[in-house]
Amino acid sequence: MKFLHALGSLVVMDLARPIEAVIPGAQGQLLAALVCAGRELSTKTVAQIAGVSAPHASRVLANLVSLGIVQRRDVPPVALYSMATGSAVADLLRDLNGLRGRVFSEMASAAVEMSPQPVEVTVFGSVARGESDADSDIDVLLVAPNGALDTDEWTSSVITWTKRISEFAASPTQVIEVDEHQRRTSPDNALWRGIRRDGIVVFPRKATFR
Repeated sequence: MKFLHALGSLVVMDLARPIEAVIPGAQGQLLAALVCAGRELSTKTVAQIAGVSAPHASRVLANLVSLGIVQRRDVPPVALYSMATGSAVADLLRDLNGLRGRVFSEMASAAVEMSPQPVEVTVFGSVARGESDADSDIDVLLVAPNGALDTDEWTSSVITWTKRISEFAASPTQVIEVDEHQRRTSPDNALWRGIRRDGIVVFPRKATFR
């Protein structure tokens, strides 16, 4: 087993809460709540989800409505809010909310270009659990074909892959490298139990990531 220390930029993206990372404060919290809900929410409900007081939420939402990012529909006695349809900014925020899935897809695309290709790429740890924050690395298990683990070609390919993912995700990427035999005979310790419990296989790609 080999470990590649985290590579990445000094600015770290929170993959679990990307909208709040880019737009801090109540504004980001309320926008994230509306994007994740994907439906109309009352002032009280969106405030509760965002962790903002209802009066403060009402003021911030009014501003977002004036900007055309959020739309309001009055159903007395409540006002309902949702992300605006036809708004380029709202669409960008929806895309940003799917950043974790895009990072996983980029990992798969980058793995295809590795030589030799890995047998498996699995994300584990806080990012896989959806519990990461701005201090979290992206923990990844790379499984090399038997006989490739200690070759210069594999090592160079892993460094290139790791740098690409760290830059794409704006988050340091911590890689554990094993070969197929080591993967099959992995010990029963906390690290491997976590990988088996929480790991998300991103290559070979089996599903659409969200």
